[in-house]
Amino acid sequence: MTRSRRILAALAGGACVAALTGTASARPTVGLDQGASAAGALPPVKHLFIINFENKGFTRTWGPTSKAPYLSKTLRAKGVLLSNYYATAHNSQPNYIAQISGQGPNRKMQTGCQIFQPFKVSGTAAPGQYVGIGCVFPATVPSLPGQLNAKGLRWKGYMEDMGTSCRRPALGAADDTQHAEVGDQYAVRHNPFVYFRAITDSPSCANRVVDLSRLTKDLKSVSRTPNYVYITPNLCNDGHDAPCVDGRPGGARAGGRVDEDLGAAHPQFTGLQTGRRAHHHGRRVGLAECRFQRLLRRGPGAERRPPGHHRAGRGPHRCPGHLAVRQARLHGAR
Repeated sequence: MTRSRRILAALAGGACVAALTGTASARPTVGLDQGASAAGALPPVKHLFIINFENKGFTRTWGPTSKAPYLSKTLRAKGVLLSNYYATAHNSQPNYIAQISGQGPNRKMQTGCQIFQPFKVSGTAAPGQYVGIGCVFPATVPSLPGQLNAKGLRWKGYMEDMGTSCRRPALGAADDTQHAEVGDQYAVRHNPFVYFRAITDSPSCANRVVDLSRLTKDLKSVSRTPNYVYITPNLCNDGHDAPCVDGRPGGARAGGRVDEDLGAAHPQFTGLQTGRRAHHHGRRVGLAECRFQRLLRRGPGAERRPPGHHRAGRGPHRCPGHLAVRQARLHGAR
């Protein structure tokens, strides 16, 4: 297992499991309030982990014939599966933007922002939408990181294969990460932070939008762990490419090789186990969410149900094996 895959596997598996208690049946149940009895058992969530995967529909990921047994069985039994969770758009890039801003897509975003061009605002609309065309939002457009900053909460984006912190094309230039290369499978379009001038114009971008390799060090102590941790694997490990540019099967496993790595890496990742004790004894609770982008609307594998969204937490924030059916959209701050 390579170092980057070991880090990714440990986070997606370990962080989810570290935030759990095994107090309920593993059989999924339908409802919305079954975790209510645990309310008050633990303090509010202090650390939110977002882990993004790609391109797999609900049945293929969570169904009985899923090729991702850790996600569909082991992890599902320990958390909550949101079965009516809808993507904002078909293509990837608008979904990432929506997660951290609540902004809807435009035709440039729908094509993946092939050119890294500024967003030209032509007006506003409810609820909190900036109308216009383009990709890189001006500093006046609010975002979730901005809201976290205002509340004194720490956030950080971890992008696999990004290398240089806050890496992005120059304004007006072509995005040269639209296709993976051996040794560099980073995709700018899967990194929503670099599309907001309020983030990229700040010197702190170099410390807040970083390569995934920085995660292990940050998780070694509660004081270094951000309140909002946003993880995007590379184009192979997130399930986007199939086959991968380096010859791995990729998407055929509904998350690249990640699912395979999760079960193998978690028992060996003692650093996160230490983190678990620190969070528990320090009364700091973590919640992990595994999100799948894009709804497959047509062609092979098209589904009538939305892509799945898995949440694993503690106390009032989760019920192991729980299946929530409330409809939701992939939208962040507004």
